[in-house]
Amino acid sequence: MLDDGIKDYDHLTVTSFDPTKVQFQINDIIKWRKENSDAELQIGSFVKIKDGNERSIIVQIQSYQVIENAVLGGANQGNKSDSIVVTARPVGVLVNVEGENKFQSGIKNISIPPQGVTAMSAGELSAMLSYKDSGNAFSFGRYNQNENIKINVNGNRFFSHHLAILGSTGSGKSGTVAKILQNVLKAKETDIVIKDGFINNSHIIVFDVHGEYSHAFPKARVLTVDSNLDSNSVDLWLPYWLLNSSELETLFIETGERNAYNQIAQFKLAVIENKRKWNPSIESIDYDMPLYFSIREVLQYIKNKNTESHYINAKTQKICYADSENENIEFIENNFSYLFEKHNFYPTTGAAKNPKLQAKIDSRNNGFYGEFPRFITRLETKLNDSRLNFLFREPNKPEEYKENPAKTYLDLVPLFFGHMTNDGRASQDNITLIDLSALPFEVVSIIVSVISRIAFEISYYQTKIKGANRTPLLLVYEEAHRYIPKTESSKYRDTRESVERIAKEGRKYGISEMIVTQRPSEVSTTVLSQCNNFVIMKLTNQDDQNIVKSILPDSANYFTNSLSSLNVQEALLVGNAVANTVIVKVDDANPLPQSENVKVYTEWSKEWESMVFEQISEKLLHLPSQIVKD
Repeated sequence: MLDDGIKDYDHLTVTSFDPTKVQFQINDIIKWRKENSDAELQIGSFVKIKDGNERSIIVQIQSYQVIENAVLGGANQGNKSDSIVVTARPVGVLVNVEGENKFQSGIKNISIPPQGVTAMSAGELSAMLSYKDSGNAFSFGRYNQNENIKINVNGNRFFSHHLAILGSTGSGKSGTVAKILQNVLKAKETDIVIKDGFINNSHIIVFDVHGEYSHAFPKARVLTVDSNLDSNSVDLWLPYWLLNSSELETLFIETGERNAYNQIAQFKLAVIENKRKWNPSIESIDYDMPLYFSIREVLQYIKNKNTESHYINAKTQKICYADSENENIEFIENNFSYLFEKHNFYPTTGAAKNPKLQAKIDSRNNGFYGEFPRFITRLETKLNDSRLNFLFREPNKPEEYKENPAKTYLDLVPLFFGHMTNDGRASQDNITLIDLSALPFEVVSIIVSVISRIAFEISYYQTKIKGANRTPLLLVYEEAHRYIPKTESSKYRDTRESVERIAKEGRKYGISEMIVTQRPSEVSTTVLSQCNNFVIMKLTNQDDQNIVKSILPDSANYFTNSLSSLNVQEALLVGNAVANTVIVKVDDANPLPQSENVKVYTEWSKEWESMVFEQISEKLLHLPSQIVKD
């Protein structure tokens, strides 16, 4: 139960009042300190000022000023003594309606002059700071000045209107993310009321950059390239044919190269034609369709175009391929069934005739001869990189995709959205962790782009087909500044576009974002500006503080000055899901993510311990594991 006892501050007198600032005076410092504690009035505390008309003006203390030998008011009128003048800002009015406290923003209809200053009870503070609809209330922290006051937010607005969690390293950011998600997933065990099956139907994807959240969610599905780590891990397989045209070109083509246009044109042509080869039942195929194609056959096409040579048959005058394996194949432009296979072409020479063939080289049809050596090297390097096996691994039976073009969306894509695993097991926590920690950094942004884009497409069509999205989805972007940066660099373009599209349009289709970052000044301003709710923890960098001030409403500017002095797990809570801007103490996550800093000096103080070079080499070189698990 909250303590609703109210204490009058007898030694406080209102000396100045206007719509933006209120000042009141502590008349007798010595007597005040005998009867009250310093904690009752501190920076950020709320007090109420009666107006004599069943209303109370709620003000928040901003500053103090000591006045020596001040002329006192009230019962000590005319006497002189040291006093303290307190400056506060009005935040609203507390009205008692049928025995229940109701908070109203603004200070309209206030009787003047204001009367005595009174402490706020815990019940009144809760009425002002906490959202009350029990069917939609969601909580993960308590008022930092009174741990008995639980702060509720509007759950629908909090999760559907996009959310940003900002804070410097060590501020408690990861623990806050974990606590918020744990309270969603464990709502049946708390006093939060489940409404319309919201909790049972939760769908959450976390892009886990450091691989730290599996400890906080032991029952969650973890998609990782190290799937042997625990029983809930599943092999991460994001097949290349799920990438759209822009993502494929970002991965394979250097836009700054002289012949980039030709690379793009031939690559696009090869991909489309290879999709047609493998998906004969689809009438109209375009570059972006998520249909199976063979990237290795596309590579072979590029190799052939790079070495393809032609000659004119002396007898028939027909143009033929100068193929050392079969010299008499007539040249048919765009003969893809031929060009997807491996061939050895005669190299062109400066002679009028090929000395071997005794036929004239037809240079007009050798348009891409010698054009693509760097392009081919880049393709081969990517396809042969064992670290990218999760991306370029071929299916065991590719003909199954030929027979069933929708196989990817029926068997594989559901893994990302909490529906099933590849052995039929469902995720018990309704949460999927995409472990990005073991992936090469250069492909992290593409992985985020692909999954985000697919998530939007699924949410969009779910809405169109059913009239509304009954499976709302939350995407959690940990360390967002690493792959959704403000910079216009082309290598982040696809990710930025995918995430920005969700930020701008996702709410209509039941897909929302949680942006988590320690450097808000480096994150796409479009994404941050679309967030309607913020959990802002300690921020020490001036650039980060400035960007936060620029995106928060004017009513929250007062609080931003205290961002650098927040304690661990303290957070400024602001947004349209919040009853009133407030600083909360976030509850402890249980279990915590594995984000604790290494205790360097403590470890150095222990006995010498050898590094595990053998196990590391197994990981780096993908050797068969010899590790015996405990």
